Amino acid sequence: MTTPETIYLIPGEYEGENCLVWCDCAAPDSYCDPDEAVKYVRADTLPQPMLPPFPPFGEGMPRYGLSWNGPASLLSTPMDDGFWTPWHLASAENERLQARVAELELEEVGAKKAFGVVADSNKDLKIRVLSLEKTIGSLMTELYGKKRNDAGSDDD
Repeated sequence: MTTPETIYLIPGEYEGENCLVWCDCAAPDSYCDPDEAVKYVRADTLPQPMLPPFPPFGEGMPRYGLSWNGPASLLSTPMDDGFWTPWHLASAENERLQARVAELELEEVGAKKAFGVVADSNKDLKIRVLSLEKTIGSLMTELYGKKRNDAGSDDD
């Protein structure tokens, strides 16, 4: 079952009592007045609001200023050279930036751990190479020593 995109709250009758009922049509019969229906629309189907324009070059927070709308009222309007940013926009940008910083810190920790593992494995590898070189050196010394001894015994 899918949830309807739009539903209406209309005056109706339920078990002999006058009340408000939900319906998927503003006027399900000829006795209903569509003007009395209250329309409800699912939030995920509505257009998403656009952020106001950002200062020149698209950088920074959106700025607002006051615009004259007659002597009785001033209007807050988005302006490139406005002097304030609404709290909810600044807070959302702050949260976005904090999340990005946390993400970058995790990447840095991961990189350091990976580099540490590589550095540790390089140390182990160097130790093994040195150990092998030492073993090869001692084996060659033994081999040359035997050859000299064998060569000296042939002369006798």
